[in-house]
Amino acid sequence: MTDSIGAMLEQQGVLSAEQAVPLPQAVSVDDFLKEKIDRPKPILEGSLDAGCKAMIIGPSKVRKSFFLLYLLISMASGMGSFLKWKIPEKRRVLAVQFEIPPYFYQQRCAGFIRSASIRAVDANLHVLNLRGVQLEDLNGHIMREALRLSADVIAIDPLYKILSDENSQQLMKDVLGGFDIICKETGAAVICTHHCTKGYAGDKQTIDRGAGSGVLQRDFDTGIFLTPHAESRDTLVVEQIARCHPPMDSFTAVYNCQTGLFEVGAAMPSVMSSVTARRNAGTAEITGDVLAGIFANGTLATEVFKETIRRNCGLSIRNAGLTINRLMKENKIAACREPREHGRTLIGTLEQVEKLKAEFAEQKNHGASSVKSGIGQTAGQPTYIS
Repeated sequence: MTDSIGAMLEQQGVLSAEQAVPLPQAVSVDDFLKEKIDRPKPILEGSLDAGCKAMIIGPSKVRKSFFLLYLLISMASGMGSFLKWKIPEKRRVLAVQFEIPPYFYQQRCAGFIRSASIRAVDANLHVLNLRGVQLEDLNGHIMREALRLSADVIAIDPLYKILSDENSQQLMKDVLGGFDIICKETGAAVICTHHCTKGYAGDKQTIDRGAGSGVLQRDFDTGIFLTPHAESRDTLVVEQIARCHPPMDSFTAVYNCQTGLFEVGAAMPSVMSSVTARRNAGTAEITGDVLAGIFANGTLATEVFKETIRRNCGLSIRNAGLTINRLMKENKIAACREPREHGRTLIGTLEQVEKLKAEFAEQKNHGASSVKSGIGQTAGQPTYIS
């Protein structure tokens, strides 16, 4: 802490004179190695510790705020884990939010808590609604509230609301320096959300995806990056860069619209870039309900399915094929081949195809030479044509 910042905080009553005056002094490495330094308490195992800073960075509208709130509720309730991170113990959390009107934030909190079947969160999660509130001493107010509540985690959502110019190095340094003071004086971890630069995030190095001054990219102790998946439109690639922890393998997360919660995805972590976007151009988004209707009577031969989506979605033959490939990669459909010479490839839902494979295996065991199952018929037309 500099003398000027210390004097300012002492004048504002955030720190006492005894706290504000002392400054660190250099020590010999021998004395430093003999010094007993307690290991910071882990907030997210292998990721974030008490007194450290984390940024959640992603493009606009990828549900960064949802991701953060679910993380905070998981910490406050002591759920034990969040996606692939372990949460060692319950934490007292202060959520400072600038973006959502209080009523809608209240509904969002209630929905998450209800969907996750959480009950023991009330005393540990506190919300500070600052949308539309102008404060000359924002950091001081957040610090006082955190100290009053004995908060272990302070979340600030989003960063752009407290920056008049995110491209200014000096303003960015001042804000991030303020976060350092909050961490030091409260002992809490600070987590903040921020948006990516324009364009495809996958075109940039992971650490350079945050918008604004480059100071931000090198300041955080832990960066969690949420990036749209290259193939699956409802999937995010989650990547982590941590200053004080070993590398963590990237993974995918899917937002479940029915529960309102994030779940670990099955897809391989491949981020969307300008190259993959061009490759996917012209494909159609086909929902689960539409697929259920198409396969209502069973599996379809590949060409029948391709013609069905081409006709229904107004696609070219090429783009219908690309759409099928994407649906396969997203694990929304599956395929198998008839067990006979020149057998056709059949496409259906995952359950239908698994059932069909079981039938093929059973008939193979019985020495059957052809498939006589009624599965796979379109309306009034058999799927299996000799």
